[in-house]
Amino acid sequence: MNGVLIASFREGVFASVLLPDASVDYKPVIKWKTTAKNAFDPSIVIKRGKYRADSISIEDVLSGSEYQELIELLTHFDKLYIAFEVDAEVQQFPCEIDKLPSLSDNHRFGVDEVKFSFESSYIDKEEAILDIVGMTGYGNSYGELYGY
Repeated sequence: MNGVLIASFREGVFASVLLPDASVDYKPVIKWKTTAKNAFDPSIVIKRGKYRADSISIEDVLSGSEYQELIELLTHFDKLYIAFEVDAEVQQFPCEIDKLPSLSDNHRFGVDEVKFSFESSYIDKEEAILDIVGMTGYGNSYGELYGY
């Protein structure tokens, strides 16, 4: 898979945008819900409630119409998912928007670079995954939702 696939669900309707030339900066982060020092030995830190809070930044060059399509997808959704390839493995995550791409004057007349970022928070990766690549049919002839 080349690029980035962004998928959204709104009122049961699935929509997606493929950015084939986008570059991804993926930073996985492990966080804890609670951290406390041991009362008897402060050098021991007790951590509970492990979860992931990954940061995903995307850069791409888009035309005005591609920019409008992306903004429409990113501003009207109930659930948002992102898929991209890291080390020859497709990564798929539920995500929330951290920063929307800004509109420049160059989008009105041609193409321009856009930057935007997501944050993906989840406890278990297996529970977080939704096969959006299979649903859209990207990379094969037909996806699970072909014809719907």
